[in-house]
Amino acid sequence: MVRALPEDREYDVKELDRLTRLVTTDESAFRRSLVDDGWMARRGNRYWLTSLGRQAWRAEQILAGAS
Repeated sequence: MVRALPEDREYDVKELDRLTRLVTTDESAFRRSLVDDGWMARRGNRYWLTSLGRQAWRAEQILAGAS
């Protein structure tokens, strides 16, 4: 999922929902799993990548550039 994020930055819940609709129909459960599994952190309606999520995002960017 983190590869679907265009940038490593904070996302509000509406924007994150729009992006997660590419992979799921249950946006709230998917957001919850991203936080519970350690890929993203949340405060209020703002979400951002954790260090684990940033590492995965950067790796995806490198791989996408190599293809």
